[in-house]
Amino acid sequence: MKEMKLNVLIHKKLTGEISAEELLHLDALLVTDVDNLEEEISGIWDMSNNYEPQVSFKADNAFSSLMDRITTDIEESVVEEEVLPKESIIIKLAPKQEEDIKVKTVRAASMFSLRNMARIAAVFIFALTAYMTYDNINGDVYTSGATTSYAMLDDGTSVWLAPNSSIKYESSAGSDRKITLEGKAFFDVKRDEARPFSITSDKVTITVLGTSFTVDSYTGQVSVNSGKVAVNSENDESIITKGQKVSLEGDKLALSTTDKADFKWINKNLKFDNTPLDQVIKELSIYYGVDISYKGRTDITQCPFTATDLTDASLDQVLTILQATYDMEINRDDENTKVRLSKVKCK
Repeated sequence: MKEMKLNVLIHKKLTGEISAEELLHLDALLVTDVDNLEEEISGIWDMSNNYEPQVSFKADNAFSSLMDRITTDIEESVVEEEVLPKESIIIKLAPKQEEDIKVKTVRAASMFSLRNMARIAAVFIFALTAYMTYDNINGDVYTSGATTSYAMLDDGTSVWLAPNSSIKYESSAGSDRKITLEGKAFFDVKRDEARPFSITSDKVTITVLGTSFTVDSYTGQVSVNSGKVAVNSENDESIITKGQKVSLEGDKLALSTTDKADFKWINKNLKFDNTPLDQVIKELSIYYGVDISYKGRTDITQCPFTATDLTDASLDQVLTILQATYDMEINRDDENTKVRLSKVKCK
């Protein structure tokens, strides 16, 4: 049908998939177009490109489903026109007038279906916008899937989420930074003394200024990798520092010493696949338990690093690889507990 063909050609034009021959055919069809159909659909298309949803969906399936709906509506409209009692029209009108009325009836019915499509699309966009606006007002939500995922919050804090975990981050200029955690996560908190950083889970609440640590909301365990952390449960509280952890046992927080397993889950096989260099440096620091930092250019997020498996490599071996890859300078303190990287050259 002409209307169906018109919709397909408009879609192909909007996606850049239309051929030269199809473009000529589209121009010919638009000569008889009514009510600026192309402008209506193009407007909706342009509106949708301005949104950045927090959720994902399969656009191809959605479009296919919508086109099926349009096809069904148009076919139903044509069927309704064909079953009109022709005799009643012939009695009242001349043949030429009858034909004009029939053409206008089919076109009006089809355009009504297309208008329904536009309304459906507009309602969908409005609903999606309302959802995103609500989500932005109430905080950013980050969720991991079946594997560990990394995210950087807008304050510069890095978060590694264990599989099937999520956080909701609430913050605005000049206010406290608040996290709600479900599952397990490692936080490398950007220090800001004017804006305390707190994490709430089902079992414990953690308050910090700038430090790195793991929180497991299922067990109520908090393990500190660097800095100092205040932990509060319903009936107990504790302040722990690097190398310490607390676990909720009954209604009390039991203190013990951290081990490598408390942090190595972040990158247990020490593999990197086009990982930004700043993230690589943080994960190496966590993995080897050494304070590794970088000073210099601010765009090392644009320097990717790939290594299939460094699990059994020593820190010296990994640093040698990095030095050869980026021609960087490496300096250590006398106790070999701090490593400073500088003068990176991305290739």
